Amino acid sequence: MLVLKGFVKTFFMVVSKKNRFDN
Repeated sequence: MLVLKGFVKTFFMVVSKKNRFDN
């Protein structure tokens, strides 16, 4: 469960960076 939380956190970080590049 803790690993899943870490994965989700990293996933959202990557999505945030991608959104910044798109904008």
